Amino acid sequence: MSLRVKLFLSNVILLFFPGIIIFLLARNWLGIYDNDIQTNLLVLIFIGILAILIIISGLLSFFISESILNPLKKLRIAANEIKNDNLDFTIEYGTKDEFYDVMKEFDEMRQKLKLSLDENLKYEEEKRHLIASITHDLKTPITVIQGYIEGILDNVANTPEKQKKYLTTIYKKTEDINKLVDDLFMISKLELNKISFNLTKIEITEYLREIIKEIESDLLFENIKIELDLPFNATIKIDKLETFRVIQNLIQNSIKYKSSDDVMIKIETRDSGNNVLVIFEDNGIGIEKENEQKIFESFFREDSSRKHGEGSGLGLSIAKKIIEAENGRIWARSREKGLAIYMSFEKI
Repeated sequence: MSLRVKLFLSNVILLFFPGIIIFLLARNWLGIYDNDIQTNLLVLIFIGILAILIIISGLLSFFISESILNPLKKLRIAANEIKNDNLDFTIEYGTKDEFYDVMKEFDEMRQKLKLSLDENLKYEEEKRHLIASITHDLKTPITVIQGYIEGILDNVANTPEKQKKYLTTIYKKTEDINKLVDDLFMISKLELNKISFNLTKIEITEYLREIIKEIESDLLFENIKIELDLPFNATIKIDKLETFRVIQNLIQNSIKYKSSDDVMIKIETRDSGNNVLVIFEDNGIGIEKENEQKIFESFFREDSSRKHGEGSGLGLSIAKKIIEAENGRIWARSREKGLAIYMSFEKI
């Protein structure tokens, strides 16, 4: 039995007893007339009362059922859309009644489901990209190693000088593989929150001077000049070791993607309200403006970058995860010549 029929019958039953009372009162009132007139009038009154009961019951049933069935119809349509894998819709229900909260919560559920599905699709796409990138980055050095080993076995490297050259190349390629594996291990630990960050208070200018002083001799040997412009100081909370890893990575990127033999790096601090900015700028080949955010994705490398270096494409992704784990932010800005990396840390 449908909801409308149930409502109609219930309304008829509810209105039946008042109708009987009205009928009995009318019969007593008609007692002044003779029997024939009284009978005819009673029949007319009974038919009128019955018609009124049916009409009122019908109208009540219609309006009540519509107020219930319309929201249910909207929910059924929405459920079918979800069943058909369509989450790009909204449930519009403006009536402030008992169904309003249900509709609102159902639409919030749809939004969360869509967000979860989008994240899963993104994760699957990143996983496919990751596998393809790992395959490519492992195959390249392995192919080179295989070729050089074959050259040694076939006696192509028939002099000590050639053999040394071949073995040196093999060693460098194994170092590349080892670096890739280390980066993969690091980024997997960061994504799984398997790294415990030891956040300690430091003075940012003092910290930057210390780490540059520590590596300055190696940098000068590679013809790299670093300019420190640290007019603003602040106390921040970071993991000194992991942040040092980030700085090292940025320096290595500046070397790897240099535009000339002379590498110029400028490290600057700036005040930014509740935060302090650390700006790392070089004179390298830079990036296209549309790739300013993409360079922090795993295995992303511009075509121009591929011509200048053989990085794994994981360094900046690791840097981003480290800085964010320290409650900071990192982003890039392209320059007319070179690239600027901005790191923002909250003051204490």
